[in-house]
Amino acid sequence: MEAWVVAAAVIIAGVVAVDAVVRRVHDWARVAALGAERRSRLPPGEMGWPLVGAMWSFLRAFKSGDPDAFISSFIRRFGRTGVYRTFMFSNPTILAVTPEACKQVLMDDESFVTGWPKSTVSLIGPKSFVSMPYDDHRRIRKLTAAPINGFDALTTYLTFIDDTVVATLRRWSESGGEIRFLTELRRMTFKIIVQIFMSGADDRTMEELERSYTDLNYGMRAMAINFPGFAYHRALRARRRLVAVLQRVLDGRRAAAAKGFARSGAMDMMDRLIEAEDESGRRLADDEIIDILIMYLNAGHESSGHITMWATVFLQENPNILARAKAEQEEIMRSIPPTQKGLTLRDFKKMQFLHQVVDETLRCVNISFVSFRQATRDVYVNGYLIPKGWKVQLWYRSVHMDDQVYPDPKTFDPSRWEGPPPRAGTFLPFGLGSRLCPGNDLAKLEISVFLHHFLLGYKLTRTNPKCRVRYLPHPRPVDNCLARITKLRTKLKAVQLKFGRTGVYRTFMFSNPTILAVTPEACKQVLMDDESFVTGWPKSTVSLIGPKSFVSMPYDDHRRIRKLTAAPINGFDALTTYLTFIDDTVVATLRRWSESGGEIRFLTELRRMTFKIIVQIFMSGADDRTMEELERSYTDLNYGMRAMAINFPGFAYHRALRARRRLVAVLQRVLDGRRAAAAKGFARSGAMDMMDRLIEAEDESGRRLADDEIIDILIMYLNAGHESSGHITMWATVFLQENPNILARAKAEQEEIMRSIPPTQKGLTLRDFKKMQFLHQVVDETLRCVNISFVSFRQATRDVYVNGYLIPKGWKVQLWYRSVHMDDQVYPDPKTFDPSRWEGPPPRAGTFLPFGLGSRLCPGNDLAKLEISVFLHHFLLGYKLTRTNPKCRVRYLPHPRPVDNCLARITKVSDEY
Repeated sequence: MEAWVVAAAVIIAGVVAVDAVVRRVHDWARVAALGAERRSRLPPGEMGWPLVGAMWSFLRAFKSGDPDAFISSFIRRFGRTGVYRTFMFSNPTILAVTPEACKQVLMDDESFVTGWPKSTVSLIGPKSFVSMPYDDHRRIRKLTAAPINGFDALTTYLTFIDDTVVATLRRWSESGGEIRFLTELRRMTFKIIVQIFMSGADDRTMEELERSYTDLNYGMRAMAINFPGFAYHRALRARRRLVAVLQRVLDGRRAAAAKGFARSGAMDMMDRLIEAEDESGRRLADDEIIDILIMYLNAGHESSGHITMWATVFLQENPNILARAKAEQEEIMRSIPPTQKGLTLRDFKKMQFLHQVVDETLRCVNISFVSFRQATRDVYVNGYLIPKGWKVQLWYRSVHMDDQVYPDPKTFDPSRWEGPPPRAGTFLPFGLGSRLCPGNDLAKLEISVFLHHFLLGYKLTRTNPKCRVRYLPHPRPVDNCLARITKLRTKLKAVQLKFGRTGVYRTFMFSNPTILAVTPEACKQVLMDDESFVTGWPKSTVSLIGPKSFVSMPYDDHRRIRKLTAAPINGFDALTTYLTFIDDTVVATLRRWSESGGEIRFLTELRRMTFKIIVQIFMSGADDRTMEELERSYTDLNYGMRAMAINFPGFAYHRALRARRRLVAVLQRVLDGRRAAAAKGFARSGAMDMMDRLIEAEDESGRRLADDEIIDILIMYLNAGHESSGHITMWATVFLQENPNILARAKAEQEEIMRSIPPTQKGLTLRDFKKMQFLHQVVDETLRCVNISFVSFRQATRDVYVNGYLIPKGWKVQLWYRSVHMDDQVYPDPKTFDPSRWEGPPPRAGTFLPFGLGSRLCPGNDLAKLEISVFLHHFLLGYKLTRTNPKCRVRYLPHPRPVDNCLARITKVSDEY
């Protein structure tokens, strides 16, 4: 007996020793080529066994019902470093498990590209987002994101989603039998996503797609064993079937188009992908379209189905939470007018507690528990080296279960979302950065609509209570759990909407019946609906800027001219070119102010600086006489823009009209000079500016712009391009001076940037500009607090409903951006200057409107931010502002001379940089 025990102990000790030796040798072999210095900077961890690495412990953790055990083992052995090294999916891998590490990787598109396992790419497709390069991804995302998440799109889809959910719940309850809950939810969400991406699919196509996607989904989370009988093998066969079905539909649409047959209904995503062209006119190949559709159709129903299932289970298991969510939905139903059919986005917005339930569900059991990247160069994260070529796994699940971010993380507690939004990187159900899931709003809409109707009228009963609801990535998480849906008796009475925070109000302004739109939802709807609303600026504004400018230009003309003028202002190459001139101008201006030793009118001087910059871009080479005439005229024009429209000598508006006539004369003189020089064959020195582009512009029929059209466009751009930049620069400087802690943080950031600039580099680059993260927050907060464009104007082309209220055809609409930015339900304590409020995820559409929204978004927004940031960069590093009359009140617009009567002195305080 003793000999047997000894032998067993020896064998066990031998196995343990061999295991330790094999792991150590594998770890050494994988990192040996890095060299001693780079090896020493690697994060802690181990590679595990050859070929297998950490895969067995990964799968064992999820199948055991404790998915957090995998990462917990790394934290327990190596400490909370945030990143660990291991070997997974046949590659040396870094695990990023904290908000800071995940955020850095997701936001750095230069250092990290997608790095999904080959098995995943083989199933979803090499031409899909999971392996698409950054530039291609940006182009296709731009094409496909708006038709999924835009206000008009969600409004359109909501009716179909609402009808589908109601019909599905009714069918389940009336059947009286058991259902496989997750399977049925997947079918419902699949029907919805196919309608959006491939509307009009017949029953045969739907059946083939659904059957193939079921096998594809199971194979996505199985071991990549391509052998008959294994889930991954079935998934590869399913992909081939999917390709065949989608190719058949694609061929049918191309054939119908070739014969001139127009498809009924609105364009769906397949139509958009068929017609998409890049800058050189190249269209997407069939394999590209098919891979994109496979990706979207898979993601668009799989996550929605799973989260809907889990949210329903959590609600059933937490009666108090269910009761509160149900009470909210009943209150919403009581507020719906009797004449309204179905839900609206306005009702969806009211589901505040239900949104918390959905967010908490996404946190607890998000289907996308991990994402993959690959380092394109050596990069440091949390102080540790990620070598070039290594894979990076971003563990969203670990972030969401971090007890330092979410106390008691395994408890389902929607109330944790009642405070301010989570900081960036702590909530990642849809990812972050440029590859944020484009269907996030659509997914939340689907889930919320289902829960709304379920809470109001149904109950879920799991007919086998002992059936264990397992977490992913087990290929069939809860399909073996049967349930019954029972309809409850409800008595809800709808009542008329009451007065209060309606978001829109009627009044009479600028000699017209007017609707004031003052909430994000109302402003967003108006700005995004180009069919129902055209520009509606007051006649006094149109008279100053010009009838042929953007303020009154019809949609088609605006789109054509905007396309011609936007890229040369905001494109990467353009901003790189302008940056040198902006940098030199700012440095020279600050030096001149400080060396003069005297007082300056700060806003006036800032306007002169930004005016010099914008003239260089739009009318390069202007002589001193022209600059002086333009500047003097624009000063009067700007003051008249915000004065009462009294055209009588002595009033600002009268002076502004005279200034416009002078501007027209100056611009006509320059225009005539350029045309005459061109006629004589004289080539102008330097690169083309905007005046050159406008002179040469032609429409489809070969018609060129008339002189009055060119002049109005130039007056508009020259005015907008310096006025807003000058004002925001002034306010940002004032806010920084008034908030020493914020100033110190901003200055420290700029000093760090300067230390990172090579000694051989002259001036700033766009790469340096990109690093100014906190300064960008300062600029955004300034734009929120005192944006010069505090209101915009539209006019209804037909009767249209906004927030449930009628805007009659022909009525004016004023969009009060200022009211949106000062809404305490969007921005807590809104009158406090607090750049840290921008550290979280980007604001939702419609809540931040300094440059407008939609097709008429200000085309110079990036240029303006660049100018402001460059000025603040140099100011923070070496200068100080002193208002020589501290009692002088800095007034907000629209006073015609906001701070021109306030003198200031600029003092140089540092020569270090």
